[in-house]
Amino acid sequence: MDPNYNNQNQQNQEQPTPPPQFNQSPQFNQPPQFNQAPYQQSPNPYQPPEQKGMAIASLVLGILSVVCCGWLLGLLGIIFSVQGKKKAPSMKGMCTAGMVLSIIGLVFGLIFTILYATGSITLDSLYWNLYY
Repeated sequence: MDPNYNNQNQQNQEQPTPPPQFNQSPQFNQPPQFNQAPYQQSPNPYQPPEQKGMAIASLVLGILSVVCCGWLLGLLGIIFSVQGKKKAPSMKGMCTAGMVLSIIGLVFGLIFTILYATGSITLDSLYWNLYY
């Protein structure tokens, strides 16, 4: 047997082991460590209904502005159409139709107002030309 063997063994035993670290604060807020995927939250089954009123209002105001030659109705139809596109993206087609009709009604209304203001047409002449 080797005489140095006991000396090496005793040197290893004489080295002190470091004391455990007890000054650390406990970690209570951490979830337990498992080999699982994190919890996936299910999507919210409730979805608020879209606000279709703006789209419907823009279409109705667009139709009325064309039929009645109302520039005010055309202006309101354009405003409702822009708001309707933001609030109800699924009603984009109805909002676009309302916008187009409102623009046509706005242009007709402005032309009629300019012609009436300059005296080119009067309400009496318009009435007699349409009905008699």
